[in-house]
Amino acid sequence: MKGIKTLIKDQKELVVNTIETVKDIVPIDTALKIFNISRTTFQHYISLLKKMWSSQILWWKL
Repeated sequence: MKGIKTLIKDQKELVVNTIETVKDIVPIDTALKIFNISRTTFQHYISLLKKMWSSQILWWKL
């Protein structure tokens, strides 16, 4: 599928949530292969999302 890498990069939160949702059924390594991303990339997505969520929480407290 053409442009799948760009789509996955644009949908980081959806990818992380999907993998987290199915991790009890599908091993993480298998899910990462399905999305064609490395464990390092997955961990990077998680850290980016945590930063984004924490900044939104700080903004909401103002």
